[in-house]
Amino acid sequence: MKEKKHIKYLLIALVISISITVLCEVFFNRKVLTKNEFYQADIIETNDIKKDGSWYETTSDEAYVIVKLKDTYINKLYYKYKTENDFNWESEIEEEIIGHNATPLINKVTRKIDRTTDSLELKINFNKKNVKFKDISIDNQIYINWSRVVVVFATLMGLAIIIRYRKYFLEHLDKAFLFIALLSGIIMINITPKTVYYSWDDQIHFRRANTFLSSETATVPSTMTTVINKNTRQSGYFQTQEEQQAYYDTLNKMQKEDGWEEYDVNNYSAKYNNIVYLPFQIGFRISEILNLNCTTSVVLAKLLNFICYTLLMFFAIKVSTKLKRVVFVISLFASNIFLASQFSYDPTIIGSMILATSLFFRMLEDKKLNKKYLFTFVACVIWASLPKAIYSPMLLLLLFIPNKKFDNKKQAILFKSITIIILLLLLSTFVLPALSGSLSGDPRGGDTSVNGQLKFILSNPINYAKIVIKYLLNSGPELVLGEWTIICLAYMNINVEMINSLIYIVNLILLMYCLFKENISKDIINNKLKTVFAIIYGGIMLLIITALYLSFTPVGSNSIEGVQVRYFIPMLLLGLLILIPTSKKIIKEEKNTNTWILIIPFISIMLTNFFIVYNGIGI
Repeated sequence: MKEKKHIKYLLIALVISISITVLCEVFFNRKVLTKNEFYQADIIETNDIKKDGSWYETTSDEAYVIVKLKDTYINKLYYKYKTENDFNWESEIEEEIIGHNATPLINKVTRKIDRTTDSLELKINFNKKNVKFKDISIDNQIYINWSRVVVVFATLMGLAIIIRYRKYFLEHLDKAFLFIALLSGIIMINITPKTVYYSWDDQIHFRRANTFLSSETATVPSTMTTVINKNTRQSGYFQTQEEQQAYYDTLNKMQKEDGWEEYDVNNYSAKYNNIVYLPFQIGFRISEILNLNCTTSVVLAKLLNFICYTLLMFFAIKVSTKLKRVVFVISLFASNIFLASQFSYDPTIIGSMILATSLFFRMLEDKKLNKKYLFTFVACVIWASLPKAIYSPMLLLLLFIPNKKFDNKKQAILFKSITIIILLLLLSTFVLPALSGSLSGDPRGGDTSVNGQLKFILSNPINYAKIVIKYLLNSGPELVLGEWTIICLAYMNINVEMINSLIYIVNLILLMYCLFKENISKDIINNKLKTVFAIIYGGIMLLIITALYLSFTPVGSNSIEGVQVRYFIPMLLLGLLILIPTSKKIIKEEKNTNTWILIIPFISIMLTNFFIVYNGIGI
């Protein structure tokens, strides 16, 4: 009987979801519902343009055409073109000028105009000589945006499933996380551009993921250099899904014709720095074996990295007891899901550090030390510290596990001694190169020098201390738990300030609710231990700031450049443990009964997905 009720509920939810999705598409197509046409516009005036067969060619930088419109509404402007170089062009309607870019990587423009006009004329300024074009047309057709369809439908069905099975999900937050993360994350991977220059330094991560541990040469996709070429940055050139798809077709054609090639890496830095790119590399290797096209290999590489993040966070929630709700909320920050769906190693570092903190708390709770938890903790910190040694002081937490939890005191001393040795080795991967002068500054250029900056700090310690204190006073709160901690999409920002603020405020309230709803026994965490947390947290924060001052800030500068919120998210759970309420009484664990713990993170991510489709690549 219960199964029939479940099936009936899901069928009703399915029908409602489909109906609302259809209505949503009708709403977004409301301006063209009565038109639904694609027509070629008549050219009524030209300047510095000659005709060559069916093509027109510009003969100066002041070339333009004026075309006649059939209707007062323009949804999209379309034309084909040929060019050997990038060029800027403008569409002008009733003296309103809109700037655009074009690239030889594709041979057609499909640009969203969405404008009602009284003039029935459209002017196109090409602003470049030797550009060929033809078939200037107006696209007023009904257009089904399948990315939008998937996001709306998945949001409605996902919400229906969460509400129906909320009791089960609240009792199993780890499985609730899997459902929400996989549903929203896989959608995000597919709706965001299948290229780079949309997340921080993703072109560098893309190249390193392809070359992986190679020092001199590596076998990479023939399209890699095209993808990482900044001149093909999609945010400037591909402003609609049609243009994005045309670019994908170009990449896939290039990949099919040229396959894989040898690439000069010339990277002699320590190979352990690139181990963190292993999930991406596995995706690329599978693509090579299966002979997949360029865009599919990009999606597969992102997917494997996302799965890695998801598994780390899944186990962080699973191993937690009183921290389950807090870890659950952090794991579903829109910023974390976004980074995990892009070319970035930050998500696996975040996942590793959150898991390590959860394991440490569990070891404090348990009467007897679980060796699996212990070694997993060390492995997680090492994974995060290999590319960024600044996180290695997290190992110091193990020194504060009571000796009585080990089999004997000798074992405790031995293990804690080994921990200190590992910590020193990890720190040496950054400290020794910095002291020896073998570390370079910002690889992207600028007046930076690690050696020069280090000399400045050592010769002006008081001045540097003032710089750090001033920076922390101005930027500390934003770095620790500001808006970008919860909702940040790097260069894919949804550009709707009200939505960003709403997602941030609601999730922050939820996080604080989950945190202060807990009440930990002082036998587990006392004030002395909280002081230790604060010292380790502050030490890592200082290391982060100093590392960025050394590597990314001009020598002797009074400000600190390159510091980003994402560097502090791995430490967030440890920072929250400083604030968590404690009591001498043994508090009985309450059951999770607040469905908003499930709904708020899910709606936040899916709302983010929707605005990525709406504002990110055009519709």
